[in-house]
Amino acid sequence: MLRAPYAQAEVTLNQIDRDAQPSAQASRSQWYALLVDQPTDKRPVSRIGDYAAVRVDEARTLVFGARRPYIVTAAVETDLAGAVVVRGATISVLGNVLTARGATPAVEVEASGDCLFNDNRCELRGGHPTSAVRIASGTTIVSANRVRSGEVSIELLGNPRRMTVLGNVTTGVIIPQLGMPWDALNVIG
Repeated sequence: MLRAPYAQAEVTLNQIDRDAQPSAQASRSQWYALLVDQPTDKRPVSRIGDYAAVRVDEARTLVFGARRPYIVTAAVETDLAGAVVVRGATISVLGNVLTARGATPAVEVEASGDCLFNDNRCELRGGHPTSAVRIASGTTIVSANRVRSGEVSIELLGNPRRMTVLGNVTTGVIIPQLGMPWDALNVIG
């Protein structure tokens, strides 16, 4: 589990499985193999235990739960037009084996910047209708993953114009529907 605030994070070469012995038994639990969370304008508070991160605005996050509250300010840069732009939080999830069973996705990632999700093997067991992998990010790059689940294997919630999805093998569909030529470059099987 990775909670805000973060500027850049990498989750690499892990093996995470809820069950010591594989089980297809249904479960209503909310158990993630990987959860990366960040407050957004639609959901401004991220909590875990005694800690809470509250989105103040696009660049600032107020953190409670330490000895005293503090503010984390994101890095900014200037774009080609000369406007100041906040650099979003970025995450790389590479080469992991992530297996869960329950009513939530095996993997859920929230990043305001870039998300690179490559070379992972993910599985959601138990027959729930939720997707195995759910990613919401500013720019989304999904490549060479093996994802096993029900009807929906991968759910991408970011801007479709800032996504690339290539070379994945899934048991369910990828949403939003990719269209040609991308459908042919991702395999259901």
